[in-house]
Amino acid sequence: MNNNQRKRGSEIEYLVCKCLAKMGYKPQRDGYTAKRIRAIKCAANARLETKICQALVCILGPAKEKKKSKTPLFSLMRDTHGSSTSATRSTSDVVIHSEPPINISIKHNNQSLKHQKASNLWSQMRMCPSRKRRFIEAYEKITSAWYAAHCAAGPSPSANASTYSEVSQVAKQTLYNDINSLILKNLVSAPQKDLRGYLDFILDLPTANKYIIKCDKDRAAVRVMQLCVPGNAPITGIKRVGNFIEIQLGGPDLVVRMRLHTCKNRLTPKLALKYDTQLKGGLVDVVSL
Repeated sequence: MNNNQRKRGSEIEYLVCKCLAKMGYKPQRDGYTAKRIRAIKCAANARLETKICQALVCILGPAKEKKKSKTPLFSLMRDTHGSSTSATRSTSDVVIHSEPPINISIKHNNQSLKHQKASNLWSQMRMCPSRKRRFIEAYEKITSAWYAAHCAAGPSPSANASTYSEVSQVAKQTLYNDINSLILKNLVSAPQKDLRGYLDFILDLPTANKYIIKCDKDRAAVRVMQLCVPGNAPITGIKRVGNFIEIQLGGPDLVVRMRLHTCKNRLTPKLALKYDTQLKGGLVDVVSL
């Protein structure tokens, strides 16, 4: 994600907070939400603000009456809440503290559910110590050999490369193939409990009432979707399709698709690789504005 994308995402996040305030909601006093809102203030965008307010009304209903004893609250979630080691492991950007809670993710020109690190599969699946050790050893063997070939004085044409853009597409694809094969092997051989925990993590399944507010590239259109994935959906297949790993849930109409990619251009010994995780099916359109 480049700086422009981050800036636009922050703008949408700020407008969501502004619209919630108009609707009678107040930021929870958690030491983070109010501070974050002050940090992301941005230029006015009346057209987008109107559409986001309409989107929130579709999710939450009409504006709340202001009652001092029952003022509805909302929180902004830190990025760490979506990590594999977090207690919540939730990818939501905003939580409305209603009963039950309503969770909202804010997206700019994408609807990815998670960008999880490939190297952290052991934590995401909560592997037992022996499986964790074997996975880390295998992962580091692949990445260290590839780094030595392309980022050190070796026989490769791209030896001494300092960025991924200096490495050939063939060489990058070799790395993707090896990492995907390792991830697929561990998913296929995982105990059912570990695999189910991994799906809960990448799909945010423990979170009920999950919505996504997505703005298009030009921030001219807003789309609201609700995540509707049964928590007990059976896992009926795991396979590789090109540079994707696909996990089929129940049937062909509900598939988790994970595409491996680099998350920064600079090459370091600990290669930064992430999965862009999306869902085919399971997202129901609420409204397009």
